[in-house]
Amino acid sequence: MFNSASSVGTLLGSIMIGFGIPLGLLALVGGDTFALARNAILGAVAITLVISGAGLLALRRRITMFLRHLSLIWLTLLTLVCIWATSQEPLSHTFAATMAAIMLIAFAIIPSRRVIWYPSVLIPAALISLALQPGMNPETVAMDALLALGTGAAITWFVRSAITAETDWLTGVRNFAGFERATTVLLRDSKPGEPVSLCRIDLDGFSLVNQRRGYDAGDDALIAFTSELQSLLPPTVVLGRIEGDAFALLFPGQTSGQAQDLLEAVHPSVMSFTTGIAMHDADESASELFGRAGIALYDAKRAGFGRTSIHGGYYASVSAVQQGIAQGEFYILYQPCVDLRSGRAVGAEASCAGTTPLAARSPRSSSSLSARPAGPSRPWANGCSSKPSQRRRSGTTPNPRDSSRSAWPSTHPRVS
Repeated sequence: MFNSASSVGTLLGSIMIGFGIPLGLLALVGGDTFALARNAILGAVAITLVISGAGLLALRRRITMFLRHLSLIWLTLLTLVCIWATSQEPLSHTFAATMAAIMLIAFAIIPSRRVIWYPSVLIPAALISLALQPGMNPETVAMDALLALGTGAAITWFVRSAITAETDWLTGVRNFAGFERATTVLLRDSKPGEPVSLCRIDLDGFSLVNQRRGYDAGDDALIAFTSELQSLLPPTVVLGRIEGDAFALLFPGQTSGQAQDLLEAVHPSVMSFTTGIAMHDADESASELFGRAGIALYDAKRAGFGRTSIHGGYYASVSAVQQGIAQGEFYILYQPCVDLRSGRAVGAEASCAGTTPLAARSPRSSSSLSARPAGPSRPWANGCSSKPSQRRRSGTTPNPRDSSRSAWPSTHPRVS
């Protein structure tokens, strides 16, 4: 399946142009086979397809789910126009069979839960268009109907298989595989700087429900919890059941604090749960984000039922470090390297330190700054002051030998 916006836009744009060019050539060289009006209609459809395809290619990085549906509906309407334009001609059956190709495209670019209705709409639309044509042979329509139903049944079976592979059999939400794929796609398609938060929740004391009331009652409780949670949260939130009574949620466009506010708002209306939240960093993979949310969940469960913990991240993100460099939030400290035998300074060691706003990103230490390495190490001293113990940004420079330097980080990560 095409997941990213860019791949979907490229696919739809290429298909529309690929359909439009042969259709335009057919309208130009049709000769006496078609009436002049039909050639004009086919030519107009061809031009429309080429223009629409070019527009999708130009906007391929901005193809939302709404534009995917809109493009498929637009392609369907143009196909119906071609069916009517070639009425009573063998070519009309070819255009009717194009509906099967549109269903395959829909399966490739639309999530499996939302694509199931396409066969039930496109196949009847094609058959009705053929049946209503003047002078159409009923036997021909019946044969087309059998072919269309067979194609629709096969495509529906594939769609149903995909739904089963990604859907939890009990609650109907995404299972772990479906949630993992949704997380990867969301992080890949998110705009730079757009917040994405992942929450992992465990139901409080759920094992007692199974022990005291039986597993059927436990299944009913899981179904009710899932239904209530989906009805209370915004429709953009992605919900998945990881295992047992463990669930996970994705909050597109929401910071960790905003996600916490949403969950706290629904907490009184559903079964009690404990929450761990983590917000995505720009250089972080989906598995790392999921793992940090799990660590936050573990910390929250240690504090007791119904608690919420937010994982602030082990490292400052690459984008935050780059912004800190641009704003002069780093400074270089030098200390001499002394030869103990001669007592002479034979070199200098440079240490890079940062101010506390960026250093606070690390929950393990509020004073030290650590940055996730990305590729080969680069000299941090580039662009910084070369004078010892002097910061690049304006203001009073702390004296490394002064005891009043406690306002600065107490430890300075060594830079290679």
